[in-house]
Amino acid sequence: MKILSHLAGAIAYLQMGSGFHLISHSIPSSRSSNIAHQMNRLDDNNDFNTRSRFATNFDKIKSLEHRMSKIERTAPDILMGFYEPHLLSFSVRPGHAKRLSVTSTCFALQTISASSACFSSKINLDLQSVSANTKRNQPLQMSNKSAASLRSILEAVLAAEWRDDDLYQVPLILSTLLNIDSELEILGEELSEVMSIKVRRLLTALLAARPMRRLNDSQVLSDYIIYLCVQAMSKLHKGTAHESSTGTSKGDIGIGGLPKEATPPGAALDLVVGLARSAEISL
Repeated sequence: MKILSHLAGAIAYLQMGSGFHLISHSIPSSRSSNIAHQMNRLDDNNDFNTRSRFATNFDKIKSLEHRMSKIERTAPDILMGFYEPHLLSFSVRPGHAKRLSVTSTCFALQTISASSACFSSKINLDLQSVSANTKRNQPLQMSNKSAASLRSILEAVLAAEWRDDDLYQVPLILSTLLNIDSELEILGEELSEVMSIKVRRLLTALLAARPMRRLNDSQVLSDYIIYLCVQAMSKLHKGTAHESSTGTSKGDIGIGGLPKEATPPGAALDLVVGLARSAEISL
Protein backbone atom coordinates (compact mmCIF):
# COMPACT_ATOMS: atom_id res chain seq x y z
CA MET A 1 0.00 0.00 0.00
CA LYS A 2 2.82 2.40 0.87
CA ILE A 3 4.48 1.89 -2.52
CA LEU A 4 1.24 2.50 -4.40
CA SER A 5 0.26 5.56 -2.37
CA HIS A 6 3.73 7.12 -2.55
CA LEU A 7 3.92 6.43 -6.28
CA ALA A 8 0.48 7.98 -6.77
CA GLY A 9 1.52 11.13 -4.93
CA ALA A 10 4.84 11.42 -6.70
CA ILE A 11 3.48 11.01 -10.21
CA ALA A 12 0.51 13.28 -9.57
CA TYR A 13 2.94 15.94 -8.33
CA LEU A 14 5.17 15.48 -11.38
CA GLN A 15 2.31 16.05 -13.80
CA MET A 16 0.46 18.86 -12.00
CA GLY A 17 1.09 21.75 -14.35
CA SER A 18 3.40 24.14 -12.57
CA GLY A 19 4.65 21.41 -10.26
CA PHE A 20 5.95 19.45 -13.22
CA HIS A 21 7.62 22.47 -14.77
CA LEU A 22 9.22 23.34 -11.46
CA ILE A 23 10.99 19.99 -11.39
CA SER A 24 11.83 19.59 -15.05
CA HIS A 25 12.76 23.14 -15.95
CA SER A 26 13.12 25.61 -13.12
CA ILE A 27 15.78 23.76 -11.20
CA PRO A 28 18.45 23.59 -13.90
CA SER A 29 17.72 27.08 -15.21
CA SER A 30 16.17 29.83 -13.09
CA ARG A 31 16.59 28.32 -9.64
CA SER A 32 20.15 27.05 -10.15
CA SER A 33 21.27 30.35 -11.69
CA ASN A 34 19.58 32.28 -8.88
CA ILE A 35 21.35 30.20 -6.23
CA ALA A 36 24.68 30.58 -8.04
CA HIS A 37 24.14 34.34 -8.28
CA GLN A 38 23.45 34.61 -4.56
CA MET A 39 26.50 32.51 -3.77
CA ASN A 40 28.71 34.78 -5.86
CA ARG A 41 27.47 37.80 -3.94
CA LEU A 42 28.48 36.36 -0.59
CA ASP A 43 31.53 37.76 1.12
CA ASP A 44 34.18 35.04 1.39
CA ASN A 45 35.48 36.30 4.70
CA ASN A 46 32.37 36.18 6.88
CA ASP A 47 29.67 34.26 4.96
CA PHE A 48 31.22 30.81 4.70
CA ASN A 49 28.36 29.20 6.63
CA THR A 50 25.74 30.85 4.43
CA ARG A 51 27.56 29.68 1.31
CA SER A 52 27.64 26.13 2.65
CA ARG A 53 23.91 26.28 3.35
CA PHE A 54 23.13 27.33 -0.22
CA ALA A 55 25.37 24.60 -1.59
CA THR A 56 23.66 21.98 0.57
CA ASN A 57 20.17 23.13 -0.49
CA PHE A 58 21.20 23.08 -4.14
CA ASP A 59 22.48 19.50 -3.80
CA LYS A 60 19.19 18.47 -2.18
CA ILE A 61 17.19 20.03 -5.00
CA LYS A 62 19.31 18.32 -7.65
CA SER A 63 18.94 15.02 -5.79
CA LEU A 64 15.15 15.46 -5.69
CA GLU A 65 15.11 16.26 -9.41
CA HIS A 66 17.06 13.09 -10.16
CA ARG A 67 14.76 10.94 -8.04
CA MET A 68 11.61 12.41 -9.59
CA SER A 69 12.96 11.89 -13.11
CA LYS A 70 13.72 8.28 -12.28
CA ILE A 71 10.22 7.75 -10.90
CA GLU A 72 8.71 9.26 -14.04
CA ARG A 73 10.72 6.89 -16.27
CA THR A 74 10.06 3.76 -14.26
CA ALA A 75 6.55 4.47 -12.91
CA PRO A 76 4.54 2.61 -15.58
CA ASP A 77 6.52 -0.61 -15.12
CA ILE A 78 6.49 -0.28 -11.32
CA LEU A 79 2.75 0.36 -11.10
CA MET A 80 1.78 -2.28 -13.65
CA GLY A 81 3.73 -4.80 -11.58
CA PHE A 82 0.82 -4.61 -9.12
CA TYR A 83 -1.83 -5.20 -11.79
CA GLU A 84 -3.70 -8.51 -11.89
CA PRO A 85 -5.56 -8.82 -15.22
CA HIS A 86 -7.85 -11.64 -14.11
CA LEU A 87 -9.16 -9.45 -11.25
CA LEU A 88 -8.90 -6.10 -13.07
CA SER A 89 -7.23 -5.00 -9.86
CA PHE A 90 -4.08 -3.33 -8.60
CA SER A 91 -3.32 -5.50 -5.60
CA VAL A 92 -1.00 -4.77 -2.70
CA ARG A 93 0.22 -8.37 -2.83
CA PRO A 94 -0.16 -9.58 -6.42
CA GLY A 95 -0.79 -13.30 -6.62
CA HIS A 96 -2.38 -13.48 -3.19
CA ALA A 97 -5.57 -11.47 -3.75
CA LYS A 98 -8.86 -13.30 -4.34
CA ARG A 99 -10.90 -10.28 -5.37
CA LEU A 100 -10.48 -6.71 -6.58
CA SER A 101 -8.71 -4.44 -4.10
CA VAL A 102 -10.83 -1.29 -4.17
CA THR A 103 -8.61 1.18 -2.32
CA SER A 104 -5.30 0.38 -4.01
CA THR A 105 -6.98 0.20 -7.43
CA CYS A 106 -8.51 3.66 -6.93
CA PHE A 107 -5.11 5.10 -5.99
CA ALA A 108 -3.54 3.45 -9.03
CA LEU A 109 -6.28 4.82 -11.31
CA GLN A 110 -5.76 8.32 -9.95
CA THR A 111 -2.04 8.00 -10.70
CA ILE A 112 -2.77 6.86 -14.25
CA SER A 113 -5.26 9.69 -14.74
CA ALA A 114 -2.76 12.31 -13.53
CA SER A 115 0.01 10.88 -15.74
CA SER A 116 -1.85 9.52 -18.75
CA ALA A 117 0.99 10.25 -21.18
CA CYS A 118 3.33 8.04 -19.15
CA PHE A 119 0.89 5.12 -19.15
CA SER A 120 -0.46 5.29 -22.71
CA SER A 121 1.61 2.28 -23.78
CA LYS A 122 0.43 0.22 -20.80
CA ILE A 123 -3.24 1.22 -20.49
CA ASN A 124 -5.93 1.65 -23.11
CA LEU A 125 -7.24 5.06 -22.01
CA ASP A 126 -10.29 5.12 -24.31
CA LEU A 127 -13.40 5.20 -22.10
CA GLN A 128 -15.87 4.90 -24.98
CA SER A 129 -17.69 1.61 -25.22
CA VAL A 130 -17.40 -0.54 -28.31
CA SER A 131 -21.00 0.36 -29.24
CA ALA A 132 -20.28 4.07 -28.83
CA ASN A 133 -17.28 3.85 -31.13
CA THR A 134 -19.33 1.91 -33.65
CA LYS A 135 -22.07 4.57 -33.63
CA ARG A 136 -19.44 7.23 -34.28
CA ASN A 137 -17.88 5.09 -37.04
CA GLN A 138 -14.67 5.20 -35.03
CA PRO A 139 -13.28 1.71 -34.43
CA LEU A 140 -11.53 1.25 -31.10
CA GLN A 141 -7.84 2.05 -31.56
CA MET A 142 -5.20 0.41 -29.40
CA SER A 143 -1.48 0.70 -30.03
CA ASN A 144 -0.95 -2.24 -27.69
CA LYS A 145 -3.71 -4.86 -27.90
CA SER A 146 -2.50 -6.51 -24.71
CA ALA A 147 -2.84 -3.28 -22.73
CA ALA A 148 -5.22 -3.13 -19.79
CA SER A 149 -8.49 -1.29 -20.36
CA LEU A 150 -9.13 1.77 -18.20
CA ARG A 151 -12.86 1.50 -18.85
CA SER A 152 -12.95 -2.15 -17.76
CA ILE A 153 -11.06 -1.41 -14.56
CA LEU A 154 -13.38 1.49 -13.67
CA GLU A 155 -16.44 -0.68 -14.28
CA ALA A 156 -14.90 -3.42 -12.14
CA VAL A 157 -14.34 -0.96 -9.27
CA LEU A 158 -17.96 0.15 -9.42
CA ALA A 159 -19.18 -3.45 -9.51
CA ALA A 160 -16.85 -4.57 -6.70
CA GLU A 161 -17.96 -5.72 -3.23
CA TRP A 162 -17.46 -2.44 -1.41
CA ARG A 163 -19.47 -1.60 1.70
CA ASP A 164 -21.94 1.27 2.01
CA ASP A 165 -20.77 1.97 5.57
CA ASP A 166 -17.09 2.29 4.60
CA LEU A 167 -16.92 6.07 4.43
CA TYR A 168 -13.31 5.97 3.32
CA GLN A 169 -13.99 3.88 0.22
CA VAL A 170 -17.36 5.42 -0.74
CA PRO A 171 -16.09 8.97 -1.47
CA LEU A 172 -12.82 7.56 -2.86
CA ILE A 173 -14.70 5.47 -5.42
CA LEU A 174 -16.97 8.36 -6.39
CA SER A 175 -14.12 10.87 -6.71
CA THR A 176 -12.09 8.43 -8.82
CA LEU A 177 -14.99 7.68 -11.15
CA LEU A 178 -16.10 11.30 -11.54
CA ASN A 179 -12.58 12.58 -12.03
CA ILE A 180 -11.63 10.07 -14.73
CA ASP A 181 -15.04 9.75 -16.39
CA SER A 182 -15.69 13.50 -16.54
CA GLU A 183 -17.48 13.12 -19.88
CA LEU A 184 -19.76 10.40 -18.42
CA GLU A 185 -18.82 7.80 -21.00
CA ILE A 186 -19.39 5.12 -18.34
CA LEU A 187 -21.71 6.90 -15.92
CA GLY A 188 -23.91 8.47 -18.60
CA GLU A 189 -27.16 7.51 -20.28
CA GLU A 190 -25.96 4.00 -21.17
CA LEU A 191 -25.47 3.08 -17.52
CA SER A 192 -27.07 -0.32 -16.90
CA GLU A 193 -29.73 -0.91 -14.26
CA VAL A 194 -27.30 -2.90 -12.12
CA MET A 195 -24.68 -0.16 -12.27
CA SER A 196 -27.33 2.51 -11.63
CA ILE A 197 -28.18 0.77 -8.37
CA LYS A 198 -24.49 0.74 -7.44
CA VAL A 199 -24.15 4.47 -8.11
CA ARG A 200 -27.34 5.19 -6.16
CA ARG A 201 -25.97 3.28 -3.18
CA LEU A 202 -22.74 5.30 -3.29
CA LEU A 203 -24.63 8.59 -3.46
CA THR A 204 -27.02 7.61 -0.69
CA ALA A 205 -24.14 6.70 1.63
CA LEU A 206 -22.20 9.86 0.76
CA LEU A 207 -25.08 12.28 1.29
CA ALA A 208 -26.18 10.56 4.51
CA ALA A 209 -22.67 11.17 5.90
CA ARG A 210 -22.93 14.95 5.69
CA PRO A 211 -22.04 16.87 8.88
CA MET A 212 -24.83 17.68 11.32
CA ARG A 213 -25.21 21.25 12.54
CA ARG A 214 -26.46 20.16 15.96
CA LEU A 215 -23.20 18.25 16.60
CA ASN A 216 -21.11 21.38 16.05
CA ASP A 217 -17.47 20.48 16.79
CA SER A 218 -18.34 16.93 17.88
CA GLN A 219 -19.01 15.36 14.50
CA VAL A 220 -19.15 11.57 14.31
CA LEU A 221 -16.73 11.40 11.40
CA SER A 222 -13.10 12.52 11.44
CA ASP A 223 -12.01 15.69 9.68
CA TYR A 224 -10.22 13.62 7.04
CA ILE A 225 -13.29 11.54 6.21
CA ILE A 226 -15.36 14.72 6.01
CA TYR A 227 -12.75 16.15 3.65
CA LEU A 228 -13.00 13.08 1.38
CA CYS A 229 -16.80 13.37 1.39
CA VAL A 230 -16.66 17.08 0.56
CA GLN A 231 -14.25 16.35 -2.27
CA ALA A 232 -16.72 13.91 -3.81
CA MET A 233 -19.69 16.22 -3.19
CA SER A 234 -17.85 19.12 -4.83
CA LYS A 235 -17.27 17.07 -7.97
CA LEU A 236 -20.96 16.18 -8.04
CA HIS A 237 -21.98 19.81 -7.58
CA LYS A 238 -19.63 20.97 -10.32
CA GLY A 239 -21.07 18.41 -12.71
CA THR A 240 -24.61 19.44 -11.81
CA ALA A 241 -23.90 23.11 -12.53
CA HIS A 242 -22.32 22.20 -15.88
CA GLU A 243 -25.21 20.04 -17.02
CA SER A 244 -27.87 22.55 -15.99
CA SER A 245 -26.36 25.11 -18.36
CA THR A 246 -26.29 22.84 -21.42
CA GLY A 247 -29.99 22.94 -22.15
CA THR A 248 -30.43 19.24 -21.41
CA SER A 249 -33.80 18.36 -19.96
CA LYS A 250 -33.45 18.59 -16.18
CA GLY A 251 -36.01 15.86 -15.77
CA ASP A 252 -33.63 13.34 -17.36
CA ILE A 253 -30.53 14.06 -15.29
CA GLY A 254 -29.68 14.01 -11.63
CA ILE A 255 -26.85 15.51 -9.61
CA GLY A 256 -23.47 15.47 -11.32
CA GLY A 257 -25.16 15.04 -14.68
CA LEU A 258 -25.80 11.40 -13.78
CA PRO A 259 -28.91 9.60 -15.03
CA LYS A 260 -31.88 10.32 -12.81
CA GLU A 261 -32.32 6.58 -12.21
CA ALA A 262 -28.89 6.53 -10.56
CA THR A 263 -29.62 9.28 -8.05
CA PRO A 264 -31.62 8.90 -4.82
CA PRO A 265 -34.74 11.03 -4.17
CA GLY A 266 -33.97 14.50 -2.84
CA ALA A 267 -30.30 14.18 -3.76
CA ALA A 268 -30.01 17.71 -5.17
CA LEU A 269 -31.16 19.32 -1.90
CA ASP A 270 -29.07 16.94 0.22
CA LEU A 271 -26.00 17.79 -1.83
CA VAL A 272 -26.40 21.53 -1.29
CA VAL A 273 -27.09 21.05 2.42
CA GLY A 274 -24.10 18.73 2.75
CA LEU A 275 -21.72 21.27 1.24
CA ALA A 276 -23.21 24.08 3.32
CA ARG A 277 -22.90 22.14 6.58
CA SER A 278 -19.33 21.17 5.73
CA ALA A 279 -18.46 24.82 5.20
CA GLU A 280 -20.10 25.79 8.50
CA ILE A 281 -18.18 23.32 10.66
CA SER A 282 -14.90 24.26 9.01
CA LEU A 283 -15.11 27.83 10.33
